[in-house]
Amino acid sequence: MERVSEGVYRLEIPMRFNPLGCTHSYLLSDSATLIDTGVGTEQARTALTNQLGAAGINLSEIKNIIITHLHGDHIGLVDFVRSVSDATVYAHSSAKRIQEERVDRGSRIFRDSKNELRMLGGDKYLSMLDKLERFRRRDAQL
Repeated sequence: MERVSEGVYRLEIPMRFNPLGCTHSYLLSDSATLIDTGVGTEQARTALTNQLGAAGINLSEIKNIIITHLHGDHIGLVDFVRSVSDATVYAHSSAKRIQEERVDRGSRIFRDSKNELRMLGGDKYLSMLDKLERFRRRDAQL
């Protein structure tokens, strides 16, 4: 974590297996605003929580989340932060539409794959697809 200026902190949220190494998230401490959240991993959760604490903010005190774009390393912890803080999420007006389209496209792919498996006698693999679909839905929500 680095203090950029009075009340502005740059957080480094780690990303395993990514050559960038981390996502830079920002905290505006006076307004309890978090800009981007980092990837949705336990390691990232811990780093975010610890760095907020070092800046004097408890995760539950976050009031606003600003999303710069919809990459997973920027929105991965949105649901987690909201569940702890009840923060309001702000994003570009088209972000909700884009995310809904992604979720819809993913749903169609899963539905089509399940139908193909069923037609080809792969019923035993359908439970695995159901688990993947639940995981995908949970991570795709903004």
